[in-house]
Amino acid sequence: MVGYFFWNPESVAFIVPYLHFPVYWYSIFFALGVYGAVLIIRSMIISRAIEIEGHKSETWAVTDKFVERLTVYAFIGMIIGARVGHVLFYDAQFFFDHPAEIVKVWHGGLSSHGAVVGLLLGLWLFSRKKWSEVYLPQGMDLLDVVSIGSAFTAGCIRIGNFFNQEIIGIQTSVPWAVVFGNPQDSLGAIPRHPTQVYEALVSFSLLGALVFYGRKGRFATNGLITGIYLVITFTSRILLETLKTPQCEFDTGHIHMGQLLSLPFVLLGLFLIVRIYAGKSKGQT
Repeated sequence: MVGYFFWNPESVAFIVPYLHFPVYWYSIFFALGVYGAVLIIRSMIISRAIEIEGHKSETWAVTDKFVERLTVYAFIGMIIGARVGHVLFYDAQFFFDHPAEIVKVWHGGLSSHGAVVGLLLGLWLFSRKKWSEVYLPQGMDLLDVVSIGSAFTAGCIRIGNFFNQEIIGIQTSVPWAVVFGNPQDSLGAIPRHPTQVYEALVSFSLLGALVFYGRKGRFATNGLITGIYLVITFTSRILLETLKTPQCEFDTGHIHMGQLLSLPFVLLGLFLIVRIYAGKSKGQT
């Protein structure tokens, strides 16, 4: 294993003085991901407001109120969806035997697929309140700007997984392989694919592309950005699952649970993209 990068950090970043409360690296990156997404979304809405109405002081106040409420709905929906998704698809028998553990999200166990479903439900509930300001994204435009912010959140969460030494890859001899000192699958310190890093790189690269595409308020694409986000994110997930160690009992076969759960999101993304371009074709004729 000479020459491979050895990775064995403490999962706890620090202990809160006097309270003796541990703060985990995963929690830090999760919080950073959510906070960064909020800043990205706010910045893009402000940019759109300036393009439409120019510099107005009330724009900042209205946008802040909009983003604050959006964050509450999105965050609650994401956490509930992520937990329910993990319970249903990754460890159902354990939670059936220990139902009290379902609410203990601090013990770990969040599903990214469930998080997306919960996020969509949260956004649907949020969108029931209509805003009169034309620069505020609503409907499919709201999904577009949230998709851009979500790319940052997803990347940060995968970095958190890297610190936790979870969702790790299979053994490999590639030069960039990582030897995890305390992997959660307990298969030992062997060189593996750093699949968390792979997924983080996909998310951050996608973030850069979508921010560039949606700059100056042009994120309002009626679902096109959302479609692109879903197709790229979950197609890469389907491909990278082949490099991961099993995450649940179902993964012992040729198809992983993560691949099955990713397929509907890819199809939804393709539907949104085709819908946009089909509409443009009809408009031209």
